[in-house]
Amino acid sequence: METSWRDLGVIVPGGTVLGVAGRRRQPCWLATDAGIFQVEAGAAGTLTACPLANGQPVSLLTALAAAGRTIFAGGALGDVLYTTDGGERWYRGRNDQTMASVTCLAVSPHFDQDGVALAGTHGDGILRTRNGGRSWQLVNFGLEDFTVLALATAPTWGRREPVFAATQHGVYRSPNGGRAWKRAGEDLDGITVQALVVSPFFDEDRTVFAGTEGRGLWVSRDGGRAWEPHNEGFLDTAPTVNALWFAGPALLLGTAEGQILRSQDMGASWRAAATGAGAVLTFGGCEGACYAGLLDQGALRSVDGGKTWQPVPLTARAFSRLSSTPEELFAWGPHSGLWARRAGADWRPALLPEPVSILTLVSAPRFMIGCETGLLVWTGDAGWHRQLEGEIVSTLAVHGEACWAGTQWGAVWHSPDAGESWTSLGAPQSGFPVLDLATDGVMTVAATGGPQQSVLLWLWQDRRWRLWHRFHASVPTVQLQFDLQGLWAAVGATLWRAEPGGWREVLRLGAPILRFLRSGDGNLWVLTPESLWISAAGGDFERVSVPGPPLRDLALDHTGSSLLLLTVGGRLWTRARS
Repeated sequence: METSWRDLGVIVPGGTVLGVAGRRRQPCWLATDAGIFQVEAGAAGTLTACPLANGQPVSLLTALAAAGRTIFAGGALGDVLYTTDGGERWYRGRNDQTMASVTCLAVSPHFDQDGVALAGTHGDGILRTRNGGRSWQLVNFGLEDFTVLALATAPTWGRREPVFAATQHGVYRSPNGGRAWKRAGEDLDGITVQALVVSPFFDEDRTVFAGTEGRGLWVSRDGGRAWEPHNEGFLDTAPTVNALWFAGPALLLGTAEGQILRSQDMGASWRAAATGAGAVLTFGGCEGACYAGLLDQGALRSVDGGKTWQPVPLTARAFSRLSSTPEELFAWGPHSGLWARRAGADWRPALLPEPVSILTLVSAPRFMIGCETGLLVWTGDAGWHRQLEGEIVSTLAVHGEACWAGTQWGAVWHSPDAGESWTSLGAPQSGFPVLDLATDGVMTVAATGGPQQSVLLWLWQDRRWRLWHRFHASVPTVQLQFDLQGLWAAVGATLWRAEPGGWREVLRLGAPILRFLRSGDGNLWVLTPESLWISAAGGDFERVSVPGPPLRDLALDHTGSSLLLLTVGGRLWTRARS
């Protein structure tokens, strides 16, 4: 079905850039909260930044590194994936030893020959591969601090294979490519080291630099055995150093205060190259350009060795949900916060103390927001008040004044008075999170996780939860919804409908269903990260053209007359529903 979408623009530009990776004669890759974006320079020097065309390798990206044709991506659950064809296909490395978040990546200078790469984790030490990323093993012999914040390899390996690891309490060094570790002297004991860079002339000068939290820059001139502060060249007090990089012979330093400093004499003196941007988190380079990844403010690019910088036009916010009320349109995500817009006005952030997991309208102007410390209820002029303190609210359902809340710990709560008071209904499946709730005022259904890749449906009957149905789901995601035709469930990539004889499969797709909804004209819409489908008046499903994947969410405006489509990074589109 052909259709026309109107671009409503971006919710807010920028985004946090966590890593930079580049390949020869290929676009530079930026790791963001919204996934990987590719930056390309046009003939006139104009820059464009676009998400990967074939989807993202991991939902929560934490690190990025490149080695020749191979690019590695680290995730929040111990995942390390790699691609050798520019992101067309991704392969998950085998890792049976940890699910700790990957914090940093480094590759051997001779990766094409030895296949060695390293991944630092938050709390479980260091992973190592020697087969190009196909399998990973922990290599923590000699390591005493297991939260690793940065890794750096020497520019060449020979008889010795120097690697350095930054931790919360100092630096470790390895002479054998990361197989075993030794504390790098006592000078940095107790100091949080956040960045490392090895001199490009390491074979001759044995120099390594370390950036620290609140203690400035440190240097070792004997291969990491002894360290000393190296802050004489700074105009002010020693900064918090988040990032270090060599752009040719020039040393670049990025601070938490948003400065990029450049030194042409190995840190003896410094010149401010950029100021006033967001905190600098990372550096990287490819094809004669170097990039600085910033906190919340996107990225900067330099083509003259870090002397001058220009912004990269990046829109990479991790918005994943939309919701509309008669007064406002809301957008939110796990790392982007809650933003709101009234008709004819600009988007503005809602000043909330924690990330938002779910938002639902009770009755105008009252709506509720689930978050990590309970439930926030907005009551118009009376402002916010908090309920269910201490609960991590993951899902909400509303029917009239009655409300239900599900939590990450598996509990369900009920309110008969629009969120003013709450009563516990217990836990349908103890130890498994409540994934979704739905009610039509008579029947209340809860979906929870279950053992062996299953999703369990529960009915609230006779004041207790009764198991109704078990779905197998390789991707344990679920969305429940009542409409005039009954109860629907999207489980993983399949849409089901409840019938008197059981559940009937309605639609099976090749990717998990993000959202399904029925518009006022009776059409049923189904959204995946890659496609949008419509069943008009109960007919067969047809694919609808969209502005381009990856897609994030679908909603109706408060009048029900128009569809709203959210695409990766935070761009919004609209079209009439029919």
